[in-house]
Amino acid sequence: MLTDGLSQAAWVGIVQQLCDYLQENKDKIQFLKQIDNIRVNPSLNLEEFIAGNMGDLVRFLRATNGHFYLDSGNELLLLHTTDPQEKVKRSFSYDVLSSILPVDQQQVNVIEKSRFKQFFKKNFSWASSLLFIPIWFSDDHIYPLNRLGMIIFETQDPEIDNHFRDQVTQSFAHTVAGQLALGLQFRLQTRQDKWFQNVMISFFRLDLEPYKCFEELTHQIPDFLSFFGSFKSKPKVQILTYNAQGKYLTIVGTTAGEVGTRVEVKDSVVGLLFEETGRSYVLGNPKNDPLLKSRYKAYIDKKERTEIQTELAVPIENSEGNRFAAINLETEFVNAFSPIYVKALINLCNMFAPMIATLYDSIIERQRQQSAVMHAQRSYWKTVGSILRHNTNSQLASIRMGIDNAKMAVELNKTEKIKESLIPAYSNLIMVAEEIKQFSEKIYTYSVYGDYLIRELISEAIFRIKERITKEKKTLVDFVPGQDFHVFCSPTFIIHFYNILNNSIYWMTQRLLQESNYQPKISIRVAPGPLPDKGGERELNQTCEVVIEDNGLGCPKVVLDRLLHQPVISGRIGEQKRGYALYALANDVYGINGSVKVESEEGYWFRTTIHLPVFDSRIHQAKSSI
Repeated sequence: MLTDGLSQAAWVGIVQQLCDYLQENKDKIQFLKQIDNIRVNPSLNLEEFIAGNMGDLVRFLRATNGHFYLDSGNELLLLHTTDPQEKVKRSFSYDVLSSILPVDQQQVNVIEKSRFKQFFKKNFSWASSLLFIPIWFSDDHIYPLNRLGMIIFETQDPEIDNHFRDQVTQSFAHTVAGQLALGLQFRLQTRQDKWFQNVMISFFRLDLEPYKCFEELTHQIPDFLSFFGSFKSKPKVQILTYNAQGKYLTIVGTTAGEVGTRVEVKDSVVGLLFEETGRSYVLGNPKNDPLLKSRYKAYIDKKERTEIQTELAVPIENSEGNRFAAINLETEFVNAFSPIYVKALINLCNMFAPMIATLYDSIIERQRQQSAVMHAQRSYWKTVGSILRHNTNSQLASIRMGIDNAKMAVELNKTEKIKESLIPAYSNLIMVAEEIKQFSEKIYTYSVYGDYLIRELISEAIFRIKERITKEKKTLVDFVPGQDFHVFCSPTFIIHFYNILNNSIYWMTQRLLQESNYQPKISIRVAPGPLPDKGGERELNQTCEVVIEDNGLGCPKVVLDRLLHQPVISGRIGEQKRGYALYALANDVYGINGSVKVESEEGYWFRTTIHLPVFDSRIHQAKSSI
């Protein structure tokens, strides 16, 4: 997979979300499809990418009123300008642009510095921001001193501004900038791939107000530092350093005192790693995180400096009590960060600051949209309920037949595998794990969406398992069924349940291998959930509470905090799969306005508490007209 920082599920979710936003805009959807082409086609070279995808990017960004200049797929130039009043739109035709380009059409069209200085002084003295882009060719071995692309950004006139205020455009821009730009890494077959990657990320920042994304770095860093922690005073950027070889650039912000003229890379804490570490995009302090500490120590010791690094660092206190936040860029090219181009590179580095802010903005925006999501879910279940209630007897019989077939398949499968002799505990657990997998596949085949009894669903799963793992009259599963609940769920919930149970089986098996006297135990309890203390009709907010607890090896705190929000590597011996059980369950439960809570003590137990909304006809009754 070529999206390094993103898992397959996360990538699919992002693309699906974007396509949902843009389903009525064919140009933007086509652009997304071509981005996806990069993901699946590692042999796509730079020329083909620019000629194809950049062409669609140009069409997508047409509303920004920028002038793009493309030459033979090797160079990209975008002119984007504004006046001090931010009202007058000014664009430059190809004829004007050509005044600073070489006349010889056999050459690659590049900006000549002598012409550009005069041209810029005359036409761009009031531009809001300027970004130089080095144009790399496959045979380049040093920094291109005379081959630069240029981006100049402007604010929008009223007509253009309306496009950027459109909710769909905003959603698209924020999602791309906040998620794709952080996770999507282009792997091109040319030497300029990392530079081009940074350039591409900078283009993804063309969102609601593009000019603000490229303001001076000294103004931007204080704005996004607050996302990483509290400061007694407003942070100020004081230091910009680069090493003598020009191979890395460090930009440091501090909140108190003078810190001298140089800060080593080791004085900052790696926060976001743009590479495979098993834990992508984790904010943390190496002092409290063994995995991050080992990775960070290797970086300090320069054991892994052969790879290009692009990193953000969270603020910490150094020995003098000062607080730091740093952006570290590193490249394989010697003298890439020479003093001549540091100013231009500040603008390039500056793209990271609004990315972080946008990522947090998108999370907040998603929370704000929760009420709209709930409304859509209720409408969906109204329709489903209406269809089920108005089905003919033959259709209902067909549904029941499908469920019966699923049960029969499980019975046959169970009968084939039951042995006459008693099965040792370890072998028994392994068999249960296989049974869970096969049963979940069969249930999935016969899934029918609707409002089902939670007791029926869980009983169907649990008692099948009890028959399998209750040997020698020992009970492994302790099931308290509670009462009947009509809840917002479907037979797909049983798949989530089996996946969670499968994890429990695995971790109990691991503990059994370590402790010979250990007795595995799973407890499942179904009961009425808590009611809110205040507000509205309390009975309308009732939930069904499902508590699943096992006494396996449990889960470390650092992993527990992330289980419900992102897929986490399972750590299973011989496997490199990611653990999606709780992540998938949480996404479905959150989608119907439920909740999931996980608790654990490493080495001893793990508990999952699920609250599912109870079906209530006063809220969810389908209209008679449906």
